[in-house]
Amino acid sequence: MFPSTRPLVRPYKRERERRSPVVGEAGAFDANVRAWQHGSVAVAVSEVCRIRHGLFHCKREMIGLCQYCGRPFCGRHGVLLEDSQQICARKVCVRKREDVARHLAYKGVVLRRNGVSLCGIGGCEEPLAGHCSRCNGYFCIHHVKSRREPYLQNRVRSTRLSSLCGHCWARRPIWLQT
Repeated sequence: MFPSTRPLVRPYKRERERRSPVVGEAGAFDANVRAWQHGSVAVAVSEVCRIRHGLFHCKREMIGLCQYCGRPFCGRHGVLLEDSQQICARKVCVRKREDVARHLAYKGVVLRRNGVSLCGIGGCEEPLAGHCSRCNGYFCIHHVKSRREPYLQNRVRSTRLSSLCGHCWARRPIWLQT
């Protein structure tokens, strides 16, 4: 007898492949799970709210998927805004939403001052010397500094050298929370 040229596959591996669900395959997920298209990545999420109350999840029917943490939420635990933003009621996500509103107002002031060649900080008459890599504003030498900025990439914390104004430096801890 000649040895088989077929690759040897253990039976338990075949069994595991047969049982694993595939997105888009009929009957692959339970009735309470569906695939959502989030950006260009298909994400499988539950159709119930996953916001915690102590040790338990809410489990009401979901109405949205939080744009900051990716958790599904119900009408009681999140909001759907007119500009198609979906934000859950977790403290971290609410702080991020509030920070974005403050940051957009700050950027408006900075860009107006930069339009007349002034430092982005109100009341400063120094000449422009640097650019903030976050808000894209221009500042004097006293209001923009090169700093080691921690950041998350694929859930791994690392650092990089960035030119940041004081406002953008102060808001970074909010965005490092998950």
